[in-house]
Amino acid sequence: MSKISSPELIKMNELRKYYISQQNKKFNYTLDDFEIYDSQWKHKDWKTWCKGANNYSETKEIVKKYISECAKPYRKRNISFVHLINDN
Repeated sequence: MSKISSPELIKMNELRKYYISQQNKKFNYTLDDFEIYDSQWKHKDWKTWCKGANNYSETKEIVKKYISECAKPYRKRNISFVHLINDN
């Protein structure tokens, strides 16, 4: 008896190695990779700004925390403190 698989399951199994490699990917950012202002910050390649704190030094600490979290594997990160700014 042969096993019957759906096309979605077959595709997912083909891409499994890519999912695994991405979940273990770590980002090695530095402060120079970011634009930091008093109340907002973003990576130089991003188009979206993130909410900062009340002043530059506190916003810089948020970015440092983000950098340290991105150095961890995907499932170990906690970036719940990052909030995007709505430009509307």
